[in-house]
Amino acid sequence: MEPDDFTILVTALRELMASLTITLRKIIDQDDYLTAFLSVSHQPLSTAEPIAASGMDSARFDREKIIETYNYDDFINFFGRLNLLIENITAMCLSGLKIG
Repeated sequence: MEPDDFTILVTALRELMASLTITLRKIIDQDDYLTAFLSVSHQPLSTAEPIAASGMDSARFDREKIIETYNYDDFINFFGRLNLLIENITAMCLSGLKIG
């Protein structure tokens, strides 16, 4: 995902939320890598029930420039809880069923 793509994604997600809280649970800084374990909670505009998700994002730096990233975020659960995916999508993906 390129930086401009990430900006578009975040902008679109913010349009779906009444509030957003990001909590950095743990940060590991080793050599030229920085890893953050994070929790996200938000109040979607579509439901009264708050939604929480978690993830881990890593980046490798060359001085102050990010040159490599790895993002492990639970977007399937996140979008499923927003009712933007078909019901039971996680189970379907894990079962090997063809979707579509």
